[in-house]
Amino acid sequence: MKTRKLQRRGVSIICLVALLATALVNGLAQDRGSGTKRSLTHQDYDSWRSIQAPQISRDGKFIAYAFMAQV
Repeated sequence: MKTRKLQRRGVSIICLVALLATALVNGLAQDRGSGTKRSLTHQDYDSWRSIQAPQISRDGKFIAYAFMAQV
């Protein structure tokens, strides 16, 4: 019962991080310009990240994930 609560908490934390990252990226995109769109550059691609292979430890105390650049 206790590990289920911890697992749910871990999943909630991962979802929260993803939501905050999305909001941050959306906010930065709106600040960059108000009308004229520009082309994407390699520097833009370098700044994109993703969370890969999220895992919760068997006892539910730890969460592990890889925060990797998208290539």
